[in-house]
Amino acid sequence: MRLPFVVFLSLCVLAPSAVEAQDYVTTQWVFLRRQASNTGAKIRKLSPGESLAARTAPERSGFVPVRTADGVVGWVGERFVRDLRAEALSASTFLSVGASGAANQIDPTWEKPPVVTSTIKIRTDSGQLTCGPRGRSKRPDDGTNYQKNRTDVPTSSHLVTVDAIRALNDTALWRIRGLPPHRTRWTGDDSALVTPYEGIAVTVEGYFEVVKPQSKTKGESPNCNAYDERDTDWHIALIATPNETEGQAVVIEPTPRSKRRNKGWTPEKAAAIAVRHDSKKPTRDEDSALRVRVTGFLMMDPVHPDHIEKGYRATLWEIHPVTRIEVLVGSRWVDFNEFRLPP
Repeated sequence: MRLPFVVFLSLCVLAPSAVEAQDYVTTQWVFLRRQASNTGAKIRKLSPGESLAARTAPERSGFVPVRTADGVVGWVGERFVRDLRAEALSASTFLSVGASGAANQIDPTWEKPPVVTSTIKIRTDSGQLTCGPRGRSKRPDDGTNYQKNRTDVPTSSHLVTVDAIRALNDTALWRIRGLPPHRTRWTGDDSALVTPYEGIAVTVEGYFEVVKPQSKTKGESPNCNAYDERDTDWHIALIATPNETEGQAVVIEPTPRSKRRNKGWTPEKAAAIAVRHDSKKPTRDEDSALRVRVTGFLMMDPVHPDHIEKGYRATLWEIHPVTRIEVLVGSRWVDFNEFRLPP
């Protein structure tokens, strides 16, 4: 059986020198500063439309390290520049879908790209902290956080149905409910359920049933227990058709690392196109829900067998992290960064 493959193809080629010379462009008058702070010493004032190159430096919340066209280095406020690299990734790619459509079965031999991770800065009540790819918890990460915090973006993926993900076997892992759900408890048979599939890049179409940003008072260990919006995951229930319920959903999760690359992703915008606009209310609006297409990596989250019992999901398999979201507008797929809600 020939299985469909989603391929991201470049529509344009930029010379390396152009990419190096213009990674950001200023959107208004802004100060180039010596330190990543609003009180940092001012080097000079940059005009709107000025090109800046990225430079390597430890991440600082709200600021980006840059080099001007004449070689002056410093920091500028992240909200005062456009990230041309992220925009190019969105604008220069498109999906090509096999003639046979989405696959109803996931092939364990499909390629699994190597995991790439990063360390980010997060905000807490104690101030700004560094959060590594394994997060922070009372015990060492057993690999779950590491999978969640990957930063690579797939250049190709397999188009699959929601049913294909729901069909992946996870029932043996439900027995861990009530116990610390660590991977160290897995048997060889448990690992054999997960290893062939975890890390495959997939694209799937469906609908958001409900969008649940992280609690503002309780963080999760992958994100070092942060709870600011920019530092936390969204828990989204993805369903195949608008009349399905949350208990039939596959959980998909944008993470701090993926959200920071996609400035147009907001929880308010995501909730507005979902079947349930408010996670605290049962009111459903199936007619206005918009079809979405999401890309990311298959991942097993063994922590939530109880969520299956409570009707929050159908499977422990997730798309986590989500690296791309598109919305169907008429007959055209629109990148979620560029999508605008109707007035």
